[in-house]
Amino acid sequence: MKHGITASTAIFLLLVPPAFAQETGDSEVDAYLADNQRSLTLVAYGDFQTSASFSIGMSGNYFGLGSFGTTQAASAFRLAYGLSRRTEFYAELPYSWSRHTQSFLDDSSRSTLQSGTMIVGFRSVLAFERDNRPEIVGTVAFSHPIGRSVSEPGMRFSIDAYRMLDPVLLNFGLGVGVGLETGATQFDLHGGVDFAISDRFSLGFDVNWATDGQSFADPIRDGLSFTVSASITSESGVSTFSPFVSLGASEGATDAVVGLNWARRW
Repeated sequence: MKHGITASTAIFLLLVPPAFAQETGDSEVDAYLADNQRSLTLVAYGDFQTSASFSIGMSGNYFGLGSFGTTQAASAFRLAYGLSRRTEFYAELPYSWSRHTQSFLDDSSRSTLQSGTMIVGFRSVLAFERDNRPEIVGTVAFSHPIGRSVSEPGMRFSIDAYRMLDPVLLNFGLGVGVGLETGATQFDLHGGVDFAISDRFSLGFDVNWATDGQSFADPIRDGLSFTVSASITSESGVSTFSPFVSLGASEGATDAVVGLNWARRW
């Protein structure tokens, strides 16, 4: 038997539409990409990520006969692990210390408050980014107070969308938190944009709004803030430092916050 292309094979190759071959190749490529696509924000499968943050915030108001002010120091430590290509588990320990001062005429008072919480949760990619569709990430988290915290156990649900328009990353999300003892609810919205200036440096701008659910568009209860941040990635690409400044735009938000975030993937 002779080896080579037979006459019937040659005729078949000539008659097969090029689009068919292209379509077959594209489907195989699409299937490969779908099976190996990575999230824009979640920790990769099998990887760990540790992060820590520290911030100082100040608020105050003067009303003629008196004044009040608050100084708050907050920190948080977070550990995340990629359970799969789509799912991430995380545990977080936020802590805050605040001092409140108030004066009226010749009287003044001062008090301090400490608050610690343990949070565990899961983040999962509900839909990967594809064509004009953003990546959709759902989160469910459980929280419980620790120490002498005055908060209550709670649950939080959120949905976030991420869209990469290189070199810009857009994000938008909404969430709701529910107290398991009192049923108190809190709603929040956020949106932002990150612009990559280089492989190791980017700038970000975010808008955050939160309300306790008892009113809508109430500047005293609602917290509206604007945050500007910068992200600096190490030369190895595994660590990121992100200083930020946040300014409150309503009575329910902290007037000014300055802080630093650090994250490292293992």
